[in-house]
Amino acid sequence: LDRYRNLKKEWEKSLRRELLDSPGLLSNIDSARVFAGRLFWDSWTSLSKTYGQLVDKLKELESQFGKSPVQMSYKFAAQVLNISAVELADKAPIVRSIIDTAGYEIDRGAVMIGAKPSRKLFSKLDEFALFQGLVWEIEVPLRSEVLRKNSKDAADLLEVVDLLDFPGVANEDKGVEDSLLTDEALLSHGRKILTKVLKRGKTASIVVTSSRNLNIDGFSLLMRMNNYPSNPEQLNSGIRSWWESYDKEWPPQSKDLPLNLVLTFTAQIINLVADSGVGHGLDESFKKMHGLSYLADPKYVNTFATNYPQFSDGNLQVEGDKLSNVVSDIMEDKAFQRQFGENAESLKEMSVSGGLEYFIRALLTQAKTSMRPALVKAKEKRLLADFKRLIGEASPEEGDASAKRYRDLDEVITSILDRLKDEGDYEAGSNVGRVVQSLVNIDAEVLDDLPKRAAKGSKASLVKDFLSKQFTGWRESQSQKMFDQGVGLDDPTKVSRILSYMIESVDLNNLQKWFRAELGNVKSSNDASESRRFLAAKMNNEILSVNGNGLERTHRELHEVDALIRELAEAEFDGGLYDTSPYYKSVIEPFLSKLEDLKSSKGGERGIQPGDEELLTTLKSTT
Repeated sequence: LDRYRNLKKEWEKSLRRELLDSPGLLSNIDSARVFAGRLFWDSWTSLSKTYGQLVDKLKELESQFGKSPVQMSYKFAAQVLNISAVELADKAPIVRSIIDTAGYEIDRGAVMIGAKPSRKLFSKLDEFALFQGLVWEIEVPLRSEVLRKNSKDAADLLEVVDLLDFPGVANEDKGVEDSLLTDEALLSHGRKILTKVLKRGKTASIVVTSSRNLNIDGFSLLMRMNNYPSNPEQLNSGIRSWWESYDKEWPPQSKDLPLNLVLTFTAQIINLVADSGVGHGLDESFKKMHGLSYLADPKYVNTFATNYPQFSDGNLQVEGDKLSNVVSDIMEDKAFQRQFGENAESLKEMSVSGGLEYFIRALLTQAKTSMRPALVKAKEKRLLADFKRLIGEASPEEGDASAKRYRDLDEVITSILDRLKDEGDYEAGSNVGRVVQSLVNIDAEVLDDLPKRAAKGSKASLVKDFLSKQFTGWRESQSQKMFDQGVGLDDPTKVSRILSYMIESVDLNNLQKWFRAELGNVKSSNDASESRRFLAAKMNNEILSVNGNGLERTHRELHEVDALIRELAEAEFDGGLYDTSPYYKSVIEPFLSKLEDLKSSKGGERGIQPGDEELLTTLKSTT
């Protein structure tokens, strides 16, 4: 949605921190819910009312059930799974009877829901709808010995994996459907919120949550052939959240994570070719799935053919040798081969036995070769490093803080000089120079838009806070990057500390005066964004200033430039020392001078803070 277009960029830069620093949201649950309602559904009365009803129903169920596990009869579970059960209840007496007679009892530490137990569960249909909306997952137990008699492959698969079935995405015209979902319409037809709106949002929420919990090895999308979702955005967003949860780039670049497109009722293509032949190819048949985008691209997706001959739509109109010939013709088609690739044999099995066993065997192979354990391990390592860095930034220094500061700065200076003095490293100067440039560079894009009309007296008190926030955001952004080129900056926590020392040397009072004088009359939103580059340049100048003196503001005279170029060229021609290189003169030397200046200055003292002992204990436990 357009309204959330900048949310990801602003979230890490400033929004998350601002929300966590908001006393009103942190101290009052009702205020937090009002804010969430404004953010997610424009404070629609219908949705806010339903959300409140769901919260109240959850509290009621928790008081009734406590923490006991909930078990239910198959008949009742079937109605919970059927999102249209409330609408059907008005038309189908059997559905209404199952809901009306549902009750519960607590036996041996478990809640048992079924027909006519001692306590009635719902007094009206709307209560069942709320209960249905709150159910997150239903576990269906299977008897292994019975399953193995019917399908050895399925039994083998379920010995090593769980199958998690998400509610499907409807094929109806989303635009027409959504146009009817106004606040007024939902207020007058309250159940539509639970049967339409909640269904869509609940499916997305379950997929995203399962993905973030790193519980999913592979995804299989079951779609009836030639009847694909007209608006697959929800599918795309769900698969994308799963893919990115393992720190994978989107769009996908490989088949590292198994993504399966399972075409159901593919008897249709058999019957089509049996009637009309392959003709000029089956491109038109497979072109219909192009709207699925990456979810149908054979470079990233494994395609399978399945069929259900027990239903009329799965009836094959040919059999015997003619069926075999039709299957062979299809498998020789270029479009078919491009889409199915190494799973072309699934069509042959589909024509004989429905193709389900072929697909189940493929799932078992994918499960046994899953990359999820390795990806989870890699993510655990990265998250632990981030956690240690964040804890380290917030923790008090053990011992003398000034000595720690001196040691940090001296280590970086020594590492840089050692690297430059390595006679065997001919690229040392340029490599170190690029690292330093990248480290101290303040990109205007990481800054917030400038406050408007900051020169006015009423805004003066806000400017200093704004500037401090920009430095903090820049430091946090830089500490997430990699700067290791043998210059003592391989630890993100240390990078953060070095930048903190540099920021502490900035006189925010003087910078505030400059800001109000030079950028205090910004009026338009466009100017507030474009003027960030002037602030970035000024901030850069301030963090590199030595003894309070900023970098040179004027260019050298032409004769000085000419003399310097000749001097540098001659030094390079003569194989001069590292300190005669252009990178050293223009980049490295000013940076080293800044660090030497910081070594002799006294930084701001953190002081003792509540929770310091716990932070130190936590930090030690991660090492």
